Amino acid sequence: MRKSHQASWISQSLAGAVAMISLLTSTVISTAQITPPSPSDWPASVNGSAAVDYCILDPSNSFNTPPGWNNVMSLAPNSGDQTYTGATLNSLFGEQIINASGFLNVADPNYANFVTEPVIDVLLQVYGSGYLYANQLYALEGQVGGAGHLIAPTVSVPAGANNSQWVWMLLEVTNPVDPYGFRYVGDTSFPTTFQGDNGGVNLGTIRFSGANSWTVRAIAFGPQGAFGTTNQINVFAPSTCPPEPAVNLAYVDFNQGTSNNLTVINDSSLGYSYSVQSGVGPAGDLRTAIQSTNGLMNFGILSNYLGLPCNTPLTMQVCIEFYDDPALAGSTFAPYQYAADPQGDLATYSGFTDILAVICGRVLRFRRSFSAAFRSFSAFGAVLS
Repeated sequence: MRKSHQASWISQSLAGAVAMISLLTSTVISTAQITPPSPSDWPASVNGSAAVDYCILDPSNSFNTPPGWNNVMSLAPNSGDQTYTGATLNSLFGEQIINASGFLNVADPNYANFVTEPVIDVLLQVYGSGYLYANQLYALEGQVGGAGHLIAPTVSVPAGANNSQWVWMLLEVTNPVDPYGFRYVGDTSFPTTFQGDNGGVNLGTIRFSGANSWTVRAIAFGPQGAFGTTNQINVFAPSTCPPEPAVNLAYVDFNQGTSNNLTVINDSSLGYSYSVQSGVGPAGDLRTAIQSTNGLMNFGILSNYLGLPCNTPLTMQVCIEFYDDPALAGSTFAPYQYAADPQGDLATYSGFTDILAVICGRVLRFRRSFSAAFRSFSAFGAVLS
């Protein structure tokens, strides 16, 4: 398995007293700003009286939501080019974006309320990984079809959130005036176009792109200032991640009986088992090999040899040499699941059905490689199915 790089004095008497009071007040404010909001509840700086729409994607949450907020939002349908899947990271659940364009399409049926808002504040709780900075983030606004107006302003992602923890993040999304004299998000001056029920595209309201592999636990829309300021929200605990190791290859060779920090799990109680077979292959090239006995083969990289999940995500390449056995003609295999964090929480490899290797029974020995753009695989292993 190889990895490769791809893909922020006081003078005297009463005047002195006033200055000291001012200094003390400033110190208190500064201390409050350097304390990251806890992931267990909404940030303390939110305005409970603001017109806010939201959704919490973790059904086990214990948020104390202001009673005046509207729990009406959702992610747009999980289909086509905007797919996502559930993922548990550090014991908390979120939806992970798995489509190739990084589409995070958020639907708000109350979108018309933003027609006079030049800036929409978007409050997110996301898992802090390097994926947050892998691509430029855009926010697609407007509807397709007869109206024919779309715009995709860039969105700045605050620095320092890649700390392998759940973090709150405040994004400021501009809402410009469209060709009809209204703002893109909220314009109802024309008939709803195809799948524009929520004021955007594909049944959403704002479709973010470039959010590849982001994992989102909660999201809220509000007018500017509804959640506090960026200085209050975008405060992140420092990362304690060690530097990436200067190595790039882990392997196991059953025929030669050698390995380098790569193992294949053989434990039927865990659901992974294989048998060792000798004399396998075409005539003149018989070798010792392993064969799965339950349809799954779980590779584990030992001792975080290729790096930790908190290191910058890199593209992994998984190379396998296999015998194209006539007895298994028509069988397929491909990467399936991988450990997403140190706790062993699983995520499903995106594009699984697009990269199947097919055994054709040509009585030959083949090598097949798969590329996978995730760091966690390099640290904890993956499953072939």
